[in-house]
Amino acid sequence: MRIPFCITLLAQAARELRALGLKFGQLTPTQLTSLRSLYGRHRLERDMSTLIAAELVGGWTSRQVTSLLKKHRLTGGWNLSSKPCV
Repeated sequence: MRIPFCITLLAQAARELRALGLKFGQLTPTQLTSLRSLYGRHRLERDMSTLIAAELVGGWTSRQVTSLLKKHRLTGGWNLSSKPCV
C-alpha cells in the first residue's frame, strides 16, 4: 500500500519544523512578543481575539488566539502588567 503524497509531504514539513526547533501550534519567541504587544493594543476591544488574529503572523484563528492568550496568562486571571480581567 502506498502512502498518499499529501501525508508524505506533511511528514516532511513536520521533520523540517522540528529541525528548526519549531513545534506546531506553539508560538515562536518573536510571535509571543508580538502577541503581547497586540494584546496591549487591543485588550479593551470587544472583538480583541479577531483583531489580534488578523495581525499576528502565522494564520492563527480567533479561537486559537483566545487559547494562546490564556496559555500565556494574558487573559483569564491576573496579569502582572494590568488589572485582573472581570
